[in-house]
Amino acid sequence: METTHCDGKLLKRLLVAGGRWLSLHRGVLNELNVFPVPDGDTGTNLSLTMRGALSPLLARRAPEQVGEVALAAARGALMGARGNSGVILSQILHGFAQGLSTCERADTASLAQALEASSSAAYGAVAQPREGTILTVIREVAGRARQVARGSRELSDFFATLATHAREVLLSSRDELAVLKEAGVVDAGGLGLVYMLEGMLKVTQGQQLASPEERIPAAMPARQALESEITFRYCTEFLVEGTDLEPEALRPVLEELGDSLVLARTCDLLKVHIHTNDPERIQALVTPGSRSFRRKVEDMREQNQRRREDLERGISPALHESTSAEFQGELQLIEPPEARLVAARGLPPMVSIASGEGLEAYFQAWGLEVVPGGQTLNPSTREILDAIQKVAGRGEEVLVLPNNSNCTAAACQAARLAEVPVRVLDTRCPSQAVALLSHQAAPEALEERLKDLCHGEVTRAVKDAAVQGHQVRNGDYLALWGSRLAGVDPTFSQAVLSLLQAPPRQDFSRLVLVAGEDCDPDEIETLLLEIGRLHPAARVEFLWGGQPHHPALITLE
Repeated sequence: METTHCDGKLLKRLLVAGGRWLSLHRGVLNELNVFPVPDGDTGTNLSLTMRGALSPLLARRAPEQVGEVALAAARGALMGARGNSGVILSQILHGFAQGLSTCERADTASLAQALEASSSAAYGAVAQPREGTILTVIREVAGRARQVARGSRELSDFFATLATHAREVLLSSRDELAVLKEAGVVDAGGLGLVYMLEGMLKVTQGQQLASPEERIPAAMPARQALESEITFRYCTEFLVEGTDLEPEALRPVLEELGDSLVLARTCDLLKVHIHTNDPERIQALVTPGSRSFRRKVEDMREQNQRRREDLERGISPALHESTSAEFQGELQLIEPPEARLVAARGLPPMVSIASGEGLEAYFQAWGLEVVPGGQTLNPSTREILDAIQKVAGRGEEVLVLPNNSNCTAAACQAARLAEVPVRVLDTRCPSQAVALLSHQAAPEALEERLKDLCHGEVTRAVKDAAVQGHQVRNGDYLALWGSRLAGVDPTFSQAVLSLLQAPPRQDFSRLVLVAGEDCDPDEIETLLLEIGRLHPAARVEFLWGGQPHHPALITLE
């Protein structure tokens, strides 16, 4: 079926996929990086910028208006923007959000208009725009988008044309910048934008993101490109909040103190990027009168020296990019799967007991028959038996996921009464079922995989009581590992962190968090980032489950 409009939910998926596909190729981008200076960090900077853009989106309920999603991503990108290319990318997203600001849903014409605004914002932010870079790619993509939108309303056709055109532009324009031509490479920032468009295309075509794939030769730049003189030593950035300073007033003063100047503004935030020899002077110019500011200064000569030493030892940035501490504790959004992935997994007919809009939608997308129920709402044997009979014709054996210890007895009774073979998996929590389904394990391995999953939950006390030596008051948050009380806290976030201070197993590499119906998106966003910081070796996966009674359900693997 053709998709002709993009709502907030789809835009979130597009941005997540685009950012993820870019991040998977960040080592390639680091390796290609010679402009504006050969410091080998463009892939890292673009990936961290997109991580900033995606963080506010992971915790937001869908559906939302497309303009609201774009604005949240733009603000997050500016706050997380790193490096010359990252700040430019944040302005591409800023212009995109401006172009969609009044849209509830966007068609190809609206998306083309937003891309034109992206191009204008990006060029406007750069003091000395250079062709052959990410700027050229976004400008040409915007122009092609306008042409495509006149003839096609289908989103996959739209993104397929844009992704192909972006690569063609990148390859044909590399000779426009002498440093790229001399090094024999394409612009790393421009290629990063190509990857973003290709990630979005995969979503519109129903494809899954897999391992990186490279169709542009990624040979290491010529040695002389890495040995070029770095005139201005320090890559200096300020994120200034609550200031009256305008970019156009700052531009002429800052241009005298360095190069690679990019000035970006979104709402109440001002982002300053410049290569300079005098970071303190820059601070004195951009921070007076501000409510707060954050500063980052990196020595590009040291970065370049380390890169040349790696070259001597035959080490490319792509070989060790996955070990960067900045990318540990990576956040991932759990989404309902595409139909082709469900078909490829070949799962047996399954029944799941669950409540909550997000959980039910997720299980149903996998083809499960959902029986409403769970904590305080235990379904009857008859309800479970009826669900088994609905799916019985799809395979030889039916699997039942009770997802709550109070539902297990009724599930087992229904299994005994059923006229088809039924196996009850001992899932004690819906987040265990989510972890099982989202893992790429073979269907026959589900029961074995379940043994590696520890489950915990955060619930709220409805009366004063003494529990396992803790004095609990009405309204307190209780952190529980199974039946063991791990903590009693006044706030939801503190309870989740208490839960993770004493997990049943210390060696977990994956954490699945399912948020309940009353959770605040901003609090969830902050909490996810804190979990990633405290557990940098774990992949943190998030699903908005919408379940009642339990603000958080957690599974560790």
